[in-house]
Amino acid sequence: MDLNFKISDALSIIAILISPLLAVQLTMLFERKRKDYERRYTIFKTLLTTRSNTLSIQHVEALNSIDAEFNEKKFSKVLDKWNLYLQHLNHKPQYESWNQKSHDLLVDLIHEIGVSLKINFDKSRINQSAYYPNGHWVIEEELTEIRKAILDFLRKNKSLRIEISKDADNKNAPLS
Repeated sequence: MDLNFKISDALSIIAILISPLLAVQLTMLFERKRKDYERRYTIFKTLLTTRSNTLSIQHVEALNSIDAEFNEKKFSKVLDKWNLYLQHLNHKPQYESWNQKSHDLLVDLIHEIGVSLKINFDKSRINQSAYYPNGHWVIEEELTEIRKAILDFLRKNKSLRIEISKDADNKNAPLS
């Protein structure tokens, strides 16, 4: 019986023992990278789909997730765009073009996130291809008017005029 081991035999045994561990580690690494990408893509997709409704909670949550999900050096351009947009948002509008500048900064941010994720999305497409039904604008404007009227009433202690009338169909119904 020859018990002489060659270096190649030892390396083969080591490879047999280590390869399953290496395979598991690589699988875990790929899975982590995939999950990181999915979280970043979700932010991109949310910002893209809510760009016409920047007051929605989903939009705000996506914006506030940028610092956590794009915190690596390779995403420094994304963080730069986010910081510009954040500084702008945190200053009250003092000029008419504030909304346009907000929109432009948001488009720049969404575009940079897309570039960092290797998603080919043209800025003009981000800028112009959003759908927001007119009915939503009307509802938002009406709700804003209602909130303002209620606040005006509460702040100025105005009286509330209430008118009671008979039902048009039942003219003999008692007033209550």
